[in-house]
Amino acid sequence: MVETTTTTMLDAQGLFPPPPPALAGTNLTELLRSGAVEVVIDPKFPQAIGISSILKLTVLFGNFQWEILRNDFDDSPFFTSDFPAAIEKTDDPRILNRIVPLAPNLALRIRPDHTLDKDRLDFSFANFQCHTRHISRQELVKLNCLLVRCAEETVFYRDDHPWVQPFIAKNRHYRIEPHTQELKTPTGRLLVSTQRVVVSTPPVEPTKASAR
Repeated sequence: MVETTTTTMLDAQGLFPPPPPALAGTNLTELLRSGAVEVVIDPKFPQAIGISSILKLTVLFGNFQWEILRNDFDDSPFFTSDFPAAIEKTDDPRILNRIVPLAPNLALRIRPDHTLDKDRLDFSFANFQCHTRHISRQELVKLNCLLVRCAEETVFYRDDHPWVQPFIAKNRHYRIEPHTQELKTPTGRLLVSTQRVVVSTPPVEPTKASAR
């Protein structure tokens, strides 16, 4: 994002000084594309941004629609992990649901709403909506699959059923990564930033499993 929005766009507007003679007239955009110059961000900076946004995120998530998901299948409890908030794709590429397991038989699905005026939300949670439903076994399998794929290193489970270890082994080589898509518009470029679940390459170490 910094490379596109801050560097390339400023360069296109002529806001950088002319390149030195040693670069033979090559501008900053060309240097970035060739790999001769790289934008490096201190990893502590986005971490600090994330910490400072906690209250704003609390207001946002508290004004979204929540589904309380009840799991009635004792032989297939919900997993959880060291990253206990799986992401779920929706029909809108800008929106990802959050799946949060709370207990072996209980989880939340939080549905973001991009139509809400984010500058007018407050801690009264006036837009909050919630309903409860019992999920099917097919949906349960899908959700457990997401929970394992979004884990970082450790998956926790309650019962050591015969199917648990093979299920984790099948879905362990995945991770969440940030994804930014650049779209051209008549007046410039639009960046759509989100997350996605991808296959780990090369394969990571086997995900640890731990009973809870």
